[in-house]
Amino acid sequence: MREAAPTLSLAQIITFLHVADEDESVPMIDLQRRTATSAVQAWRNVQALTTLGLVRVGRWKMGSITAVELSSAGQDLAARLDATIHGSSPIAAPASVAT
Repeated sequence: MREAAPTLSLAQIITFLHVADEDESVPMIDLQRRTATSAVQAWRNVQALTTLGLVRVGRWKMGSITAVELSSAGQDLAARLDATIHGSSPIAAPASVAT
């Protein structure tokens, strides 16, 4: 993640991961709740991600609600993160026991 977007803060990375975890756009109010941030901070995080081209902001199903979804660059980054994680050893892998 740091290679693709070295300037992102931890809060912005967490915001990206919450958006990436959904198959459809995430309403801002839900994103704010999930990231445990204020509306202002959630919006700032989304703006930073938008500036980098990782997410896009639009209207949710209900029309007047603002929602966030991954852009194609964000989908690309999420796929690379998934591949990296899939190819890694688990953090809590059981230690091999010598017999």
